[in-house]
Amino acid sequence: MSEARKAKLTMVFKAVSLGLAALVGLQAYRLATEEDPLKDLDLGALAAGARGQAKDVLAETPQPAARPELPERQGGVATSGVLGPVPTAPPPPALLGLAGKYAILRAPDGQTDLVAEGGQIGGVKLIQIGVNRVLIEHQGKVEELSIFSGLGGAPLAMPGKEGSK
Repeated sequence: MSEARKAKLTMVFKAVSLGLAALVGLQAYRLATEEDPLKDLDLGALAAGARGQAKDVLAETPQPAARPELPERQGGVATSGVLGPVPTAPPPPALLGLAGKYAILRAPDGQTDLVAEGGQIGGVKLIQIGVNRVLIEHQGKVEELSIFSGLGGAPLAMPGKEGSK
């Protein structure tokens, strides 16, 4: 781009910026000198009138016909299996993630929290944290939960010790 064209564009930008600054200044002046447009408004009379109108409107509104109970209708859909199989047992404990010296665990009762080694959540005790897996104790059994399979270190459970305390 030539120097003459750059100079022209610079002048145009300066002029536009000056115009916008003037417009902002004018609006600020109008706000500072303008009187309150709501100063003559009687809010008490407005509120009383609105209450009276609301009573009239409610009296004239026809009441809807009685509907069947909502939980009844929802229960049919939930138990029909249309939305997937209906769970019958609580889900097993799950490892959702690792955050430094904490593991993000989901307990069978649905609780989810950060748990440090030795900590508990919903009947699940965290024994040890590894690279991509943790060792937990649940219902008297030692289990290993993993985020993903593949790289990430050796199993934490010792051979012959799985399923015991």
